[in-house]
Amino acid sequence: MRRGWWSCAGIGAVACLAGSSIAADEEAVVSPPVRIDPGSASNRFGLEFSATARGLEVAAVWMKRPVPEGQSNIILRRAYSADGGVTWTLDDFDSPDGSMSREVDPMTAYDPRTGAMWVGAKAGQKRLFVSKRDLEASGFDAAVNAFSSSVDGVDKCWMAAGPKPGVADSTRIYIASALPSGVDLLWSDDLGATWSTPINANAGSGKCPRIGADGELYIGGVSGLNIRLTRSTSLDTNGVPVFLTASTAATVQSGHNEDWYPGNFRVPRIACIAVDPSDSKKVHAVWADKTNAVGSRVNVDLYWTMTEDATATTVSWRTPEIILGGESIEGDQFFPWIEMDEYGRLHLLFMDGRQNPDQKDRGEDGATNDALFDVYYACTPDDGETWEQHRLTPNSFNVLDSGPPRVGPGASGLFFGDYLGMAVSGKRVYPFYGAIAGDPARAEAFTNHITIGEIGSIVQFTTVKGAVQSGDEDELRHSDDQRLIVRSPPPFNPTVPLETIIDVDVEIIPGADEFDIRIEGLASGSSVTGTIRIWNFETAAFDLLGTYTAAELVDGNFYRRGLKPEGTSPGGDWDYVRDLDNVVILRLEQSMPQVPSGDPLDSEYDLVRIVAVEE
Repeated sequence: MRRGWWSCAGIGAVACLAGSSIAADEEAVVSPPVRIDPGSASNRFGLEFSATARGLEVAAVWMKRPVPEGQSNIILRRAYSADGGVTWTLDDFDSPDGSMSREVDPMTAYDPRTGAMWVGAKAGQKRLFVSKRDLEASGFDAAVNAFSSSVDGVDKCWMAAGPKPGVADSTRIYIASALPSGVDLLWSDDLGATWSTPINANAGSGKCPRIGADGELYIGGVSGLNIRLTRSTSLDTNGVPVFLTASTAATVQSGHNEDWYPGNFRVPRIACIAVDPSDSKKVHAVWADKTNAVGSRVNVDLYWTMTEDATATTVSWRTPEIILGGESIEGDQFFPWIEMDEYGRLHLLFMDGRQNPDQKDRGEDGATNDALFDVYYACTPDDGETWEQHRLTPNSFNVLDSGPPRVGPGASGLFFGDYLGMAVSGKRVYPFYGAIAGDPARAEAFTNHITIGEIGSIVQFTTVKGAVQSGDEDELRHSDDQRLIVRSPPPFNPTVPLETIIDVDVEIIPGADEFDIRIEGLASGSSVTGTIRIWNFETAAFDLLGTYTAAELVDGNFYRRGLKPEGTSPGGDWDYVRDLDNVVILRLEQSMPQVPSGDPLDSEYDLVRIVAVEE
């Protein structure tokens, strides 16, 4: 059913590359890709991402390069979703002076104590700015400057929010960034309204900040050939972080440059870190590095290490490992971004060239003809003993189609951004990345909905209205290409709408207090309205979960998340919509007006899933 550019083979393919298999209730359920900004027209999007989330609320920021091309007019695109990424509110995110010129390097943060989230970026190479969104607010506050300079030097900024050391009910926001005069860290203790004078944390390049549960500040960076962790567990009497001696997690190969990669596009060396929310002394680090070379062709893989005593005077790190089978997979892996959830799972997002190891016979790395890649997501629940992998992009894309070469002093080669972005909240994961799509081909912003949970088993489906043309419950549950087709023949009465209705009975795990309901369907008409309902056993009626407008059959995916209706649950769990055997019933309906030609309504489904989540 997945036609057009996103015609798919391989979405959700799982590979456990080390250790035992991951338990079913821990596996990630991954949606088809979702293009976030379908109204982008001829503009180019999808260059560098940052995202944060609080439950179903998600905020993301990325770079937008409008037409005419060039880096001089790069601005930011901001997206907010209140329903787990089903629908998005989008706007151009502008700096306080309204220049909308070279606003790049997006950053985000979230504070669970206050429920506030922040988005930010740099403006040119002289300023940093941020905007806050409070819990239950209708929108983001106006942007404020966090740092301003009369000279250039601002680069690569990221944020983190958390408590001050030893003060559990406090909130401090840090921004780590290269700044003029050699400083690289500033903070705010009033939720981003005002900011400190920057100090020098000596964090190296990259500067990925994280805050532990007890206020520990960690900054991952690269210093020379060292992957380094900068650490602070206390403040002085003026509230300034007191830093321990930086710890070296690993060393890397020398000579890193664009020639290590096909396409000759920029891939900066960045080390990304994650802190275990339940154990602030446990820190993970991931980076890309050369594994070997055959002639001038370099193999780049992802490396991982971790420590369980990050606050110790002398930190003990595991021996760095090549992860995800990279040493045995042709093609490069790079642009890693990692997050860790409160359940102890490490989540990883990265670019991957395994599907096209020969890059269309391009020959050597650094060539300017093809640079074919995919985006992958992986997670591990056991500190790297087992990794589960999912290919997010169903077709490889050519990075060279993202736009023209970089411009400006000292710039060369192609620019596809410098990093990806990902937000994790509970058992939900929201990856954000650029991929090439459209005509003309261009970089677009995409995401997927990922839920860690157990997929419900379809017990049966019942055709309430219409006639089944093909398909059965097994195909409805598992397939990508075998479709359940239900047809409503025309009654040849223009005042009577055509309708197809099927009920799907799904058995879910006991004890679930939250569901993600996912439906993918198409219809044969252009004016078809679809609804998703769930049976309420207390009221003996169907509760409406959502509506959608179906596209014509030629192209389109309908991926909908059914959310718990407010005000209908007596106990705050989902008992009222399941029977004693833990079966829930979905009603899927499509309808359209009669058309003069008397054509039938064909409703197609090839994916119906319920993921039951135990929080």
